[in-house]
Amino acid sequence: MGCLLALLGAFFPRVVLVIAYLFTSFVHRALPAPTLLWAALGLVFAPTSFLWLCAVQNWYGGQWGCFQLLVMAFALSADFGAGGRGAYELRGRRSARPAA
Repeated sequence: MGCLLALLGAFFPRVVLVIAYLFTSFVHRALPAPTLLWAALGLVFAPTSFLWLCAVQNWYGGQWGCFQLLVMAFALSADFGAGGRGAYELRGRRSARPAA
């Protein structure tokens, strides 16, 4: 079951975060003061990074080593890198359009 959730977390982090928030204490243990506000902000703006933050807090006791920071860098690029590439492509298509 854990491997299935990890795979789902890679492709659908928001779904996994909602399931973890509602049915387990995974998110509650990761936040110092588990409030709905911090969980909602993580869910909306950076779900992959927030999911990895919860994993590090739960599995590694909050210890940030080289591996954890490397995975966080990938998670941040997954969260914020995808939107930038789409805007770049859209801008390129608009400028390549012939003038009427």
